[in-house]
Amino acid sequence: MSYPVPSLEKIHRFAISFWKSLNPTSDVLIKFSYHWKRLLAYAAVQADQHAHVLAAQDDVMPDTALGSTLLRWSKAVGIKQRGATGARKAKALRVTGTAATPVANLAQLIDPITGNLFQIVNGPFAIGAGGTVDCDIAAISTGSSTRLLVGASLSFVTPIPFVKSTATIVLPVDQDGFDIEQEPSLSNRMQDAFADPGTGASAADFEKWTLDTSTRDIVNPVTVASCYVYASRQGLGSVDIAAFHSGTGAERNLIGTEPTLLLGYLQQLVPIQLGANGGALRVLTTVIETKAVEITFTTNGDPAVAWDWDDSAPPVVLAYNATTKALQFTGPVPTTMIAGKRFVVRGVGSAQDGAVFTVDTVSASDTILVRETPTVNFAATDVLYAASPITASLRDAIIGYMSGDDIYADTNGPIRASTAGTRAISSKLRVLVYGLGPSNPIGAYGQWNGTLSRTDLSAIVNYAAGVRKPTIVTPATDVDSTDYLAPNDTQIGYIGPGAILLRRG
Repeated sequence: MSYPVPSLEKIHRFAISFWKSLNPTSDVLIKFSYHWKRLLAYAAVQADQHAHVLAAQDDVMPDTALGSTLLRWSKAVGIKQRGATGARKAKALRVTGTAATPVANLAQLIDPITGNLFQIVNGPFAIGAGGTVDCDIAAISTGSSTRLLVGASLSFVTPIPFVKSTATIVLPVDQDGFDIEQEPSLSNRMQDAFADPGTGASAADFEKWTLDTSTRDIVNPVTVASCYVYASRQGLGSVDIAAFHSGTGAERNLIGTEPTLLLGYLQQLVPIQLGANGGALRVLTTVIETKAVEITFTTNGDPAVAWDWDDSAPPVVLAYNATTKALQFTGPVPTTMIAGKRFVVRGVGSAQDGAVFTVDTVSASDTILVRETPTVNFAATDVLYAASPITASLRDAIIGYMSGDDIYADTNGPIRASTAGTRAISSKLRVLVYGLGPSNPIGAYGQWNGTLSRTDLSAIVNYAAGVRKPTIVTPATDVDSTDYLAPNDTQIGYIGPGAILLRRG
């Protein structure tokens, strides 16, 4: 509404001023006096009325409706709330066995506590020289009980020779795994239906059919978080679908028989000329193209964003002991690099991902102990840089952007849609940058952005409070993913996050 709604404090101050003008001799200006407290009670009632009006306004408008009102709006435009989903996570399952033994893709495991079934995805994986390998995992079962904490144990349904029968969760399995579709996802689909209600076989219809749990009482066997519709990509009247799970990197891909199941589901809904096997409707194979990002920036001196230590002479790795997590440098440990300080690593001798680490202790003049276990062991010639209190959150926002998440302009910095959740709607946060979709050169197929944009990256970093002078070191230019040509056009490229390194400029 155009009327600026006052706060409780402002309403109280106005009531005090008005009362004082009517009763000049009153003690209303004295804090906690009878009249001061009485007017505070009146102000609270008035503030509650304002809150009720604001809530009613939010409910009456589809873009801010939540709860039961959101369900009513969705039903009015023919959008059904999706049901339960299975949890998934990359590199979350540690399998132990004889080195070089293959762990098959889609190998199934069971949770002995809940009976939930899981499977290894994006494989196969080979057990490393150390006797373990960390595999991507996705639940076959659905619901919040498929989310797993670190330390949980799963057992292989069918034993694998030379592989231990049980495997351990080493990262929280916390992507997807909902009992029902979350409100932000439902709200976005409902608003899309308002913007483009479809005409029976338009791009909007294909998106709705793909994302619905069920349509016309036909159950969708695949839970899809996002999809992109390519009209006439293989010729006039053809339709290609690129569908994704939620998550990061290759874990977003549909796996196993999911593309075939999704195609079969869609064929029951589309016009007959598209529904035939081998016809003009296809569910594409999505091919990840990982891209590294390196961004430097300075800060305004605020301690809330200041760099943890002085990296004007960045230490270089000489050796790393994976057992003790001792990291030895070619020179002395910087005097400001003490216990509790954070750092990031540029991979030179190893493939680092830019994650933030913490100094546990300084164990020698040239050696520190690292608190966290790196995904890939540090190696000689790797370089360390100072981190800032905002490094991890900025890096998460960039990873979210490159994983298809819209990035919202939160109070003090960028935040990804999956993190902002319902608060993004209730707080009316604006979208700062739209998440990356699959290949869409020059916007030929639709309105989504398929280009890794230096402007978008700069906007994400520059929005954080206290950041100054962001410089995009990598990529040097905007990057498009691959739109494969025939006869390879049954697949489509999409960009995913590689090493995401943020450091001092």
